[in-house]
Amino acid sequence: MDLTIKQNEEVDEVQLRELISLCHEENSLLNLLKSTRLIFTVSAHVNNQLVGILIVWTSSFHPFCMYFRILSHPFYRGWNIEHKLLSELKTLNIGTYPFQTSIWETAIHLKTLFETNDFHEIRRTYMQNINVQEIKKLAPFHVKKDKLNITTLHELIKNRELMFIAN
Repeated sequence: MDLTIKQNEEVDEVQLRELISLCHEENSLLNLLKSTRLIFTVSAHVNNQLVGILIVWTSSFHPFCMYFRILSHPFYRGWNIEHKLLSELKTLNIGTYPFQTSIWETAIHLKTLFETNDFHEIRRTYMQNINVQEIKKLAPFHVKKDKLNITTLHELIKNRELMFIAN
């Protein structure tokens, strides 16, 4: 089984969806592949199976940097796929702006990888826990608060039918 690295190749959407799910990432990464903001991709394959991907894009939110995300199949963690994809990123010399990414705090292997490759943690983001009963008060003024049906995740899990109710 050989690892193959491909630049800007068409990525199988089904395989990418599976990889995104395995990595607990957001499906919005799929939209980047069809976006004009996409700069390039580098994918890693074993026997034509997508086992890793590096996606680089721009954003108007931070116009003077380039965002990137590295995903790798957890089964292939010992193959150093993230390191190989990051090495590709560093050799491409695609622009003058610095690279920026974000990771979950629990992704210790990525934190270590980035820190050993001259990346530095800039900040951590903290989000407030909001009481579900208070959410209606926080709704934008143009939303009809009597039309909001808000429930906790715990209640949702107990009543799976709620997950399939159409708007």
